[in-house]
Amino acid sequence: MGHVSHVPPRTPTRYPEPMSDELLVAVMGTGIVAADDPVLTADDLGLTRGDGVFDATRVVTAEDGTSHIDNLSAHLSRFARSIAGVNGAAPDLEAWTALIDELVTAWRRPGEAVLKVMYTNGPETRRVHSATGEQTSNFTGRTDAAQNQRDAGTARDDAQNPPGETGDHPNGAVAQTGPVTQLATIAPLPDHAIAERAGISVITACRGFTSDAFAGAPWLLGGVKTLSYAVNVATYRHAAAHGADDVIFTSSDGFLLEGPTSGLLVEKDGRLWTTPTGATGILRSITVEQVLEAADARDIPTSSRLMRPEELLEAQGVWLASSGRGAVPVLRVDGHELATDEQLTEQMRYWCGFAEAPAKSG
Repeated sequence: MGHVSHVPPRTPTRYPEPMSDELLVAVMGTGIVAADDPVLTADDLGLTRGDGVFDATRVVTAEDGTSHIDNLSAHLSRFARSIAGVNGAAPDLEAWTALIDELVTAWRRPGEAVLKVMYTNGPETRRVHSATGEQTSNFTGRTDAAQNQRDAGTARDDAQNPPGETGDHPNGAVAQTGPVTQLATIAPLPDHAIAERAGISVITACRGFTSDAFAGAPWLLGGVKTLSYAVNVATYRHAAAHGADDVIFTSSDGFLLEGPTSGLLVEKDGRLWTTPTGATGILRSITVEQVLEAADARDIPTSSRLMRPEELLEAQGVWLASSGRGAVPVLRVDGHELATDEQLTEQMRYWCGFAEAPAKSG
């Protein structure tokens, strides 16, 4: 089973009644706000540029109000890595944990829900700098004076010193220091996510870059869970138009990558395989890692490598794994029926916390 964070039932006293059972919103530094309250400015970079990140995991609430959060520590750690990827300052994880606790405590709807934490680099137009009187643009990261100096040709030559190669930030740039946007939400898990746990039909679609495109290119934000999800959403529309539930992305040089919101697992040749992270740019899937760690503990061989789409037709089982659905068996790919391993599927569901321990055979 995965690690869970338990939140005991409490009776909030500071919140107006009734609380929404469709959406709860909490803002860092403020706490829970009404779901229709403004929480960002019209020029917020997350809205205008997609310059932000998020993470999400499942919350399960019992009839008595007791809730647990799947793998909260792992998701917050990945969230922090994503924030670093967009040059944000290291987040206060204690403050985030407290905000999440407040939110989950107020969430009283039994069943499964999605907890989402979000960060953006704040409004594009910064406040006037108190020391210099200069207006700072959060988008460029430069003051107007610095921009003018650059335009006059006295600033650094970007061709000789490309972005990402200066500063002490993990991405090579100076961390954001001005106002940022930080909020969290809880909403019910969509019905289709629960229904799809029984199995899905997928198609493959080229993501448009090679399998090593992200090597040495931190500005491409490989492995960062950005708010820029327009491609992912468009991919789901494409899948629906072709009668499929989901997609497995492929690279332009013909290798399997991941799903738009999931990681890939393949059972083949007596081993569980997944796609390597790093140069491929795919996100480190917490659910995939959870499955592989549990498999390792049970002496099931695991590894990562680049795989071709045709290998799925030879596999003993294929799954897309995510925090909302768990490990979901892929039944068809591009119209071809796939083999399924029902026993391993049940074990994976248990390892991810989506099912009780499977009955022992014999």
